[in-house]
Amino acid sequence: MKAFKKTLSILLALLIAFTCASVAFAAKDILVFVTVDGIKKTLYDSELTVRAGSSVLDVLKAAGLDVVVQQTEDGARIVSIEGDTEKTFGGSDGWYYDLWPEETYCSTPVDKKQVENGDCIEVYYADRAVGFQKPIFHEQLNEGFIYLYSNETDPATGEETQVPVVGATMVIDGTHTFVSDENGKVYLPAELCENVHTMMLERYAENGLPTLLRAEGEIGFDPTLGPNLPVGSFLIRLGNWFGSIIDRIVAFFKGLFK
Repeated sequence: MKAFKKTLSILLALLIAFTCASVAFAAKDILVFVTVDGIKKTLYDSELTVRAGSSVLDVLKAAGLDVVVQQTEDGARIVSIEGDTEKTFGGSDGWYYDLWPEETYCSTPVDKKQVENGDCIEVYYADRAVGFQKPIFHEQLNEGFIYLYSNETDPATGEETQVPVVGATMVIDGTHTFVSDENGKVYLPAELCENVHTMMLERYAENGLPTLLRAEGEIGFDPTLGPNLPVGSFLIRLGNWFGSIIDRIVAFFKGLFK
């Protein structure tokens, strides 16, 4: 019996030590997902581990990006990333960021906005004054098309509506090019509605200004795997799910030691 109690005590001590170490680690490091869309290409798209309490600016620097900011009375404002500089097109074009799922079109300075575990940070070059859309995919491959739209809020009523993404170029497998019609639909031949294919979606104004948040990943259907979400969407959901599980575990063990 004494041997059993001693073994049990050792196991409990090890469990407590492991738990405390896990809590301490979780308190220091968080996992975020970062996408940076420049003028002509995606500059960064990956998950990243950063210190808890990091700001959006800290995250961009941790990603190894060349970021130039201007200090204002309120905080730092992004001037350029990897040489893509604001007002390249002579308007109100420049750098914006969204922090999904918490906030869209964030106005907080990048050095003041803290990120949380599981956040998806989207930093992009745009001019919202001339229109900018974040595409949402609705695959209807059994009917031969993909429906592209964005959720827009009516400033007068506050109601959210679906707005078709018109005139976007979709390149599949690097060789097949399609353009979304006035209803936001991209019609595909039967052979591209089967199996899994790579996809790139983008849209630009005549002067080269990006008017759409780029999207790339996979579309299609693999009978052995089921429907495939675009890679970015899958990573976001996986990261948020994993982060929420970790947060719950940490909160549980913290509660035990209160």
